[in-house]
Amino acid sequence: MATEYRINMKRYNGTDYDIMYPRTLIEQVTDGQKQIIVDSVSLGKSWTGTGPYTQVVTIDGIESDSKIDLQPDASVINKLVESGTTALYIVNDNGVATAVAVGAAPNDVLEIQCTITKAAATPPRPRVSINAQSGVTYANGISGISAEKMGLYAKLISNNASITNETNVVYIDDYELHYKVSIGDQVTLAMNGTDYAFDVIGFNHDTLTTENAYGANTATSKAGITFQMHDLFATTYVMNSSNTNSGGWKSSAMRTSTMATMKGYLPAAWQTAIKPVNKVSDTGGGSSSGTETVSDSCFLLAEIEIFGSTTHSVSGEGTQYAYYKAGNSKVKNKGGSAYGWWERSPISISSGDFCFVAGNGSADFNAASSSKGLAFAFCI
Repeated sequence: MATEYRINMKRYNGTDYDIMYPRTLIEQVTDGQKQIIVDSVSLGKSWTGTGPYTQVVTIDGIESDSKIDLQPDASVINKLVESGTTALYIVNDNGVATAVAVGAAPNDVLEIQCTITKAAATPPRPRVSINAQSGVTYANGISGISAEKMGLYAKLISNNASITNETNVVYIDDYELHYKVSIGDQVTLAMNGTDYAFDVIGFNHDTLTTENAYGANTATSKAGITFQMHDLFATTYVMNSSNTNSGGWKSSAMRTSTMATMKGYLPAAWQTAIKPVNKVSDTGGGSSSGTETVSDSCFLLAEIEIFGSTTHSVSGEGTQYAYYKAGNSKVKNKGGSAYGWWERSPISISSGDFCFVAGNGSADFNAASSSKGLAFAFCI
């Protein structure tokens, strides 16, 4: 938006109208545009030098690089001619204005209109921030990011392994990219023709998966952001086709088949940005202890990652996400109504059940072949 400046012009051309109604200059000034101000300069009779002649003058509002141009009217010109002055101009030396007269010094006190041209300001570095619908704004946050902009956002995040909930500034070529992401912020992604909101549930929570030439895990760094579906996918799914949790999360149909389907539904830019992370789970089969680590691109949360404690699962399957630790609701909806949703945790006292979050948000369990809601997560 342009800033409006109103400057009273000191213009006196010898008419009653000009004296009673001084003209006003209205300038529309934007970043990087030159500012031109109309004013007047008073010259006295005291000149120094033997030609050219000089005197320091006072002009309000000039800066070190301002250019001052005199605009004498007919009356002033006549006085200059009578004095033998062949040229009259203003020199600006780092903010000090000096009048210079060539030929002869003027004999009279003069009031001369002038224009002050301020040099164009150096434009600020372009600032770009990813935000709702617009994609290019100065606002912070990513709530409701539009589909056409999420590729750039995903690419940005994917190149930064450690992202916190503080404001981050990243320079890309000559652009300064500002973004701020907080726990609970949402991004809306189209999946299989339907828009779903994903919550930011953690920062630097999940360990990135890397392997050396021998397949050994060497990861020590964390994925920047973990997202989880805010509500449930339209279709319900089973953990396994039969009532067994044998093989735990690692061997479940939910992990080996459904998660691949979910990832395939995500927009291509986000599929590319996803970073595999290490997830720990019980081995299943009614084991009351013992866990194993697998690498997942898309995954379900464990009981402890949601509730912060174990009720039906074994210990060691992770730690509670900041989103749930902050007290955000564990109730998720499907079709506008609260509905139970699966966790990846096998129940510790049975070989046929997995844990899930009941419709009222409490910890519960059910047979692996039961059909329940799905709220998967992923990291970037």
